[in-house]
Formats: sequence, C-alpha cells, structure tokens
Amino acid sequence: PDPDAQVAAALDEAVASAVARGAAGTATDLARLAVERTEDDRPHDGWKRRVRLAELLHVAGATTEAGEVRERLAEDCPPGPVRAHGWLILTEVAYQTSSVQRALAFAALALADAGDDGALRVRTLLSLATLSADAHDRADYARRAQYGLDEAALDDPELRAWALCEQVSARFHLGNGLDRPELDHALALERTGRAWRSNDQVAAIRPVLLKWSDHLDEAYDALVELQAKAVEEGNEGLVPYALGHLSGVALRLGRTDEAAALAAEHLAHAESDGQESQRIQALVNTASVDAHCGRLDAALAASRQVLAWAEAEQDSWLEMSAAGLLGFLALTRQEAAPARLWFDRWWVACQAAGVRDPGISRFHGDHIEALLADGAFDTAQERLLDFEQRADQAGRVSAQAVARRCRGLIAATPGDHGRAGAPPHEALTPPEPAPNPLGRGQTGAAEARTPPTARPQRAAGRPPPDAPCGRRPRPARRLGA
Repeated sequence: PDPDAQVAAALDEAVASAVARGAAGTATDLARLAVERTEDDRPHDGWKRRVRLAELLHVAGATTEAGEVRERLAEDCPPGPVRAHGWLILTEVAYQTSSVQRALAFAALALADAGDDGALRVRTLLSLATLSADAHDRADYARRAQYGLDEAALDDPELRAWALCEQVSARFHLGNGLDRPELDHALALERTGRAWRSNDQVAAIRPVLLKWSDHLDEAYDALVELQAKAVEEGNEGLVPYALGHLSGVALRLGRTDEAAALAAEHLAHAESDGQESQRIQALVNTASVDAHCGRLDAALAASRQVLAWAEAEQDSWLEMSAAGLLGFLALTRQEAAPARLWFDRWWVACQAAGVRDPGISRFHGDHIEALLADGAFDTAQERLLDFEQRADQAGRVSAQAVARRCRGLIAATPGDHGRAGAPPHEALTPPEPAPNPLGRGQTGAAEARTPPTARPQRAAGRPPPDAPCGRRPRPARRLGA
C-alpha cells in the first residue's frame, strides 16, 4: 500500500502489457497506481509516470483530466525529454479542447526540450508539420523530420511512415495533387511487422486526404475501420475525430440522413469527452446538413456559434468554415452583397490557413456566383482563372466541373456572351464522372436558374458544397511510446 520502487516497476510492466493488448481502461488504472507507488526520492520516475498517465487519460477520453498535468509541468518538471513528452501530450490535448494555435505553442516547447533525443525531435517536428496552417511550413517541418531520421539512422518504421505521409500531405496542401502510391506505401510501412492500432498516424491522416481528393468511398471505409478500431481499443479520444470526418464524407456522398445522425453523434461524443474544438467542428457538420436540407435558420445559428469561437480562439481554419457557410446561406437567400462579403472573408481565411488544393474547402464556385450577383464581373473572372489553375494543377475533377459551371454562369451574364466558355450544362460531363453527388446537384441548379438574359439567381434550398473541410488531420497521440 505504500510507495515502493519494486512495486512501481512491476506496475510499469503491467501498464505496458495492458497497452499492448489494447486494454486502455486497465492501463489507465494501473498507471495511476504506479504514480501513487513512486517514492518521493525518485522525482524523475515520478514525472515519467505522471506524463504516461496523462497520455492514457487522454486516449481514454478523459481529456480535461489529462490537461491538468499542465499546471505542474512548467514549474516542477525539469527540462529534458520527459518534459518534452509532457508538452507533446498537451499538444494533443490542446488540439482537442482548445485551438490549433495553443497546440502549436506546446509543440514548440516540446521541440525546445527534446534536446539530443533524435526520435523525440522527429516526432515533435512531425507534430508541427501536421498542425501547421502554412503549407510551406508544413513542407519544411516534414523535410527536417526526414533529415533527422536519416541523420540519426533511426530504424523506426512508424516514424518513417509518418514522415513519408507528411511529405505527401505537404505536397497535397501546396496544390500538387495526392500521391496515392506514396500514401499507400506509408500505410503499409506503418503496419510492417505488427498489427495496426487506432493511434497510428498514417491510419488517421490518410482517410482525410482521401476525402479531400474525392476518393470518397475509400475514405468512408477507412474512417469506419478507424472508428471501430478506436472503440475496440477503448481509444475514446479518437472517436469524435472519426465521426466528424465520416459526417462530412456521408454528406458529400449525398447521404444526408446518415450525415445528420453522424453529426449528432459527433456532437454528443465531443461534449462527453470535453473536446471543445471537436464540439465546434460538430456544429460545422450540423450546419452543413441543415443548409443542405433547407433548414436555413438552424444552419445560421450554428454557423454564428462557430464564427464566435473561431474569432475568440484566432482559429483561421474554423473561421474559414464559418465564413464559407455564412456566405452560402446569404447566397441561398439571394442576398448578394452580404454573400460576397462573407465569401471574401472565406477567401482571406483560406490563404491564412494555407489551403491551396480546391478539394479542401469548396466554396470557390459559390464565391464566383456571389461576385457575379453583386456585379463584380472582373473580380469573378480573376477568381475563376485562379480556381481553374488550382483545379488543373491538383487534377481535381470535381473542382474542374465546378469551374466549368462558373464559366457557364459568366457566359449567361449580360455583356459577357461568347467570351466566357461553356454553358452550365457542359459541367455535367467533366473529363470523368464527378465523384460528388452534391456537385452535380449544384450544376443542375445553376443551369436551371441561368437564362441567357438574366443574372444568375439563387434557388432556395440548393445543395451546398459540403461544409468546408472538417478539422485538419490530428497530431501525434501515443507520443510517449
């Protein structure tokens, strides 16, 4: 019953065994006992065990309790790898409960404390790459992580797989399309010689990249698999993340009832686990479904909540989501000037968030339509040229279809006949079938409301492009492994 070094060491072994078999609840209980049994004259061992307990609490969904370690970490824990592990755990906690900016601040502290620990530095750099809003910063962190792996000659398939995945992700965010062979190779490398776990990085990041690049069925299957694995392992902290992206994929596939149910489940899990940022993302998903179904007042209320949170936390990613939704709602109500203002704000937030690939946040067509409705023809043309360039560079077929629709809208605008290109109906036959049923619905709606003698008008209840994007892929969990 009293502190004892041998008892604490035996409990450490028991924790490792429980983690290995996926018994998260048992591992957490044993880790708590190990902290209690640590002798006072072994402060280093005590901090290692406190940090491990915080990590297990977060994995088990007790995110708020896990974050309480922050109160003592800066004051009492000496600098070095143990404290760096603690900062990395708080990086993940902040990502779920607060803002990306706070998560980045903790990751920077972890990098400063990592010292000469090569594996820890690489893991921290990869966390920074995952969190970074700027695509160029993301690419730089991924490059530095790869250099660290090679310099230290680290034979760690999981870290190498994560580094490869981040390089693929960086190129994608820079608008160069998705390298499927490299992404699939990263997944295979991550699972080399062992059974995969819900905390695996590539397993969590890959479905989001598939979602954004229009591989919707594969993204859906991968997210269902990820959620099932998290439930099986008691990894409750990951469940809201999977549910949030599942709702977005279901909506993009046109399965609105399923998307609504998943958004509600996402919200319930986020609230239960104290994951505030996931709760806000659940409101994004709820607003997206409501907008699609014509429940405009409900969508407006949820979007305003998201915007207020994003402004308070200075979160450019969620500001982008909220501004896009508010612009879409204004355009649906045929309020051209407010719609243009919201979409202009969405555009600025896209730039701040480093969003280059047009598959991530899909309001380009609506922005152009709002500009036309407000009489800003030259700006609409400029935005369209930029959008077409992005769509072609990424090879994003769904975006190319929307761009063709916009060409048709411009062609139907008085004074622009004959110089804008294809009419709206030609967007229904892109180079290959558009994988987004909502996108095809948008094109049909645009065609229906663009007579050659009138400016484009908005049809109430028109399907939105799915809400912008979903939360970006999560940073490292299992950081102390």
